[in-house]
Amino acid sequence: MPRSLALAVAALFLGAPLVSSPASAAVVVARAAAPATAAPAGAAPDDGDADDAHPGVKATNGGKVDGTVTKVDFQKNRVTVQTAKGPVDVTVLPSTNIQGKNGFDTIADIAKGQHVSIFCSQKGDEKFAQMIQLQK
Repeated sequence: MPRSLALAVAALFLGAPLVSSPASAAVVVARAAAPATAAPAGAAPDDGDADDAHPGVKATNGGKVDGTVTKVDFQKNRVTVQTAKGPVDVTVLPSTNIQGKNGFDTIADIAKGQHVSIFCSQKGDEKFAQMIQLQK
């Protein structure tokens, strides 16, 4: 395949406009393959989780929360658990692994009065569920 044809095909594949010469096609292909934007200077890198309330704060081990569910807030994706030390609010992320009697469950399967064991990460004062084990 001639080089100019290969560059034109690459430009079309990458969504770049057609150009008249092989030299300008190479420029268009190089620009189309480059990342569209970079993070602003000084911005904290994305840590990949759904928590944007604590930018730049590193997640730590939040421990295990054992107790009885007193509230499930489906709009805030939050579960309140009554523990021996008092109530604890835990945010349920889309990536949270919820294990129950049916295998893998969802937040909809968590019921008030149910005993749970929640393994958490923590950012600031907020706990995030990594894994929830639903008890009988």
